Amino acid sequence: MEIGLCADLHVGLNQQQVQSLQMLVLSTTELEAMLREEEMDNPFFELRESSVIEQQAAWLDSSRRPRTTLAAEDETLRQLAAPEDDALRNHLWAQIDWDAHTPDEQRLLQILLECLDEQGMLTDSAQELAKSTGYAVYMVEWALEVLRGLEPAGVAAESVGHCLMLQLARQGEQDRAKLDAVRNCLEDLARGRFGVVAQKCGLQPAQARDLLRRVKLLDPNPTAAFQNQQSRYILPDVIAEQNEDGWTIEINDKWMGSVGLSDYYCRMAHQSDDPQLREYAVKKIAHAKFVISCVEKRRSTLERVVRCIVQKQEGYLTGQGTLQPFSIRDIAHQLDMHESTVGRAIRGKYLQCRRGCFALSRLLTAVAGGSGSKTVGKAEVLERMRHMIQQEDKKNPMSDETICAVLTAQGVRISRRTVAKYREMMGIAGMFQRRVV
Repeated sequence: MEIGLCADLHVGLNQQQVQSLQMLVLSTTELEAMLREEEMDNPFFELRESSVIEQQAAWLDSSRRPRTTLAAEDETLRQLAAPEDDALRNHLWAQIDWDAHTPDEQRLLQILLECLDEQGMLTDSAQELAKSTGYAVYMVEWALEVLRGLEPAGVAAESVGHCLMLQLARQGEQDRAKLDAVRNCLEDLARGRFGVVAQKCGLQPAQARDLLRRVKLLDPNPTAAFQNQQSRYILPDVIAEQNEDGWTIEINDKWMGSVGLSDYYCRMAHQSDDPQLREYAVKKIAHAKFVISCVEKRRSTLERVVRCIVQKQEGYLTGQGTLQPFSIRDIAHQLDMHESTVGRAIRGKYLQCRRGCFALSRLLTAVAGGSGSKTVGKAEVLERMRHMIQQEDKKNPMSDETICAVLTAQGVRISRRTVAKYREMMGIAGMFQRRVV
């Protein structure tokens, strides 16, 4: 009989490791709150506050604010204030799968995000945007399609009617006549001119009346939640300053003081002969030292990660270039860290430099994968599909499977299901509907 041994290895995180990871995720303000709680719970842990003068000096030094005039300080405050339209852009930014797009596509999406007005609209046509951005019209149309697919429904619309039309389409409405009526005849619809709407759009008056009922349930200003008159101020977690010797990276936490052991309670415990008190003191002092080491480790990790990002995105941060392809995986490989550690380090944290205040996550991007020497982005795949379908034999149109095979032969890895999805996205009918007898 053969006897075998099987070892079941299980690696788990103890409580201290979990707390260390949690501290890495915290922003500077959240970290201060956590340290305040630790100070209340552990008499041997001390958060030493700086004097008012020291706090002001630390803040002025770290943010590099001129100390000459109040106007200069107000200007810095305006840079730190994140207007609510930035909140909308951050909300939209977080929904975009940046890894799926090429640098050109990413840059175009960034430009269009910056072009959104206070209500989240893009009133210029695709042709006008193409002329002003220097991109091809089909690229702009693709980018608009991406933005209009985000939440809230109706963002990046050209008008209120277009905004409501996008919301109606998101609800599943596919009747082109009804969608056109909402987009182009909204005023007639709102005034109850159902006969006029019916004549213009090829609907029955009863259909126009029912359409108005549905439109009243839509939101003409879906981005209202992001439009608050008050400014939301962001306290940057890291300050980056460029000088002759390169970049200086400073963790912006001097204002909250320094951490250490309480001399008073440590001396009291050392002088006591009570064994229970000494045992209690040993445990609490050990935990206080652990928290202090976690704070230092957090500072070191954040500094290394930010320095890596700043060196890669130097052109963008100085206003002399665009964002370079750079991902969490790239940072982890370069610093010999785990990707989850990098992710925790940048989560919810902000960097301030002379150009402004940026979420660290917004400084990361990546190139879309492809097979072959050239990276092929989604917009290019859409354009290739569009061109193939335009040139196909109308009596024997190409199936999704055939399109998939052609693209694969061209070095583009894509599935038949994705081809069908892209085709529907462009509003192109299936093979049988395109066939001309």
